[in-house]
Amino acid sequence: MTGNPLPDVKWFKGGHQYTSGDMEGSILKVSRARAEGDGQFQCLAVNRAGLTSNFIEVQVDNVPERSSFFYWFLTILVLAAIILICYLFYKLRANKKITKQKDIQLNMLYLMKQNDPGPLPENLKLLPIEERADYLRYPEEFEIARENMEICEKIGSGMFGFVNTGYLSMADPKSQIEYKTRLPVAIKSTKKSFDMELQTMLFEELKIMCAIEKHPNVISLIGAVTTNMRKGEFYLVTEYADNGDLLNYLRKHRETFHNTLIDMEEPVVNENYSVPSQQIEYTRLLPSSDILSTADLLSFALQIANGMEFLAAVPCVHRDLAARNVLITSSKICRIADFGLAKRYTDKNYYRIKNGKQVNLPVRWMAPESVQTYKFTEKNDVWSYGITLYEIFTLGNRPYAQVPNEQLEEFLRSGMRNEQPEYCHDDLYALMKNCWHKSPDVRPNFNTCVHYLKAHLKECAGELLNRVDGQLDLELEEQYKLEEWLMKNRPDIQGGTFTRKPKNNEEEEAPTERYLIVESST
Repeated sequence: MTGNPLPDVKWFKGGHQYTSGDMEGSILKVSRARAEGDGQFQCLAVNRAGLTSNFIEVQVDNVPERSSFFYWFLTILVLAAIILICYLFYKLRANKKITKQKDIQLNMLYLMKQNDPGPLPENLKLLPIEERADYLRYPEEFEIARENMEICEKIGSGMFGFVNTGYLSMADPKSQIEYKTRLPVAIKSTKKSFDMELQTMLFEELKIMCAIEKHPNVISLIGAVTTNMRKGEFYLVTEYADNGDLLNYLRKHRETFHNTLIDMEEPVVNENYSVPSQQIEYTRLLPSSDILSTADLLSFALQIANGMEFLAAVPCVHRDLAARNVLITSSKICRIADFGLAKRYTDKNYYRIKNGKQVNLPVRWMAPESVQTYKFTEKNDVWSYGITLYEIFTLGNRPYAQVPNEQLEEFLRSGMRNEQPEYCHDDLYALMKNCWHKSPDVRPNFNTCVHYLKAHLKECAGELLNRVDGQLDLELEEQYKLEEWLMKNRPDIQGGTFTRKPKNNEEEEAPTERYLIVESST
């Protein structure tokens, strides 16, 4: 299209100026024609003389239809975006609803904490303490002011909770200069602060620990932070065991273990398995703090039986007695922990079983009848104690290490048991096998286990027995001294650690340095 003067030429398609091609004068060149290029084009020329236009119908041949794919892709993308937005909106509303429900539940738990549960019905008084936890109360004298608790490094973590080291601080009211006493503690909390089930489990553990008296072989409760439970802030505070759990302690000292067991030739015949049947002696009878010896293993065995005898008398069924749930202090005193809980098991030591519902059970430590019925008694704990003895005298080996979980039930039904550990005398292995008797009624109770071990030590290592008894008496004395110190006259939350009202104005002696680090506050 030409003119004089030279016209200004523009191309239009569908009423809009077409800009996808290249202009050479009045000629429009489209280098890559597509199927959507079909249609009517208008060429418009304008100069001083006026304007004119021509129309041309264009059809693109032999070009694959790609426009449909693009539009389908775009449609799917838009629909996916809409669905995603709707899903996120739904989840947001659902989470808000769940959070609101959890807030209500945590408020209910907080109110339950404050209410008196009332008297225990007569028909429940003989049940284990963990089965009547609903009737236990939380004494407010165990409440700790959060500002006086310092949370430090994490030392343990599971699917449902954390354990941290920490310090509990308390100002000294007798000093005009501000001194603070800092008590090392272990602090347990739930992994999900607003999970009602986890908070309830931890609160039941707290009430059980409040109800159980002090014992040198049972971990002691220091207190708890429950004031902000409605906001998901809940901490259970116990004494701190310097050497961690027994299982890792045994494995850590394998290389330096000193076997002090020596067999003697003259047997002592006795038909009653509750008394040792063979005479032995031990060199270096007294345990050393620097090394791990056979004497230590015997001490651990007696201490755990001693602690379990105490719990069985409460009564409290542990349900998960194992070396991993026994803590060791710097003076090699065993503290049984994690007792009396209806647990949900999650780590690699636990095996999932379907029995009406899915639960995780520590089958390698459990009596066969407990695996089948999921019911627990002292005699089931005795079986677990035998497995714990196996862990002790193998320095932390895994029970039935060569037997897969799926074959363990048949293995035990056939009468097979763990082999005798290398560092275990025949007398102690006889006790283990009695703990693993297929009939619960034939198994010894913990009182019998304690008497058996004491008779064993009295026969072959009397000095060690006296040393252990003396240590346990001292530990119990220190535990009560610590409790008196914690509960003595302190102001309320402002500056004090506990909110308990004083029983009297007598001054108690502070715990020994083994429990405390005293430092000046600048």
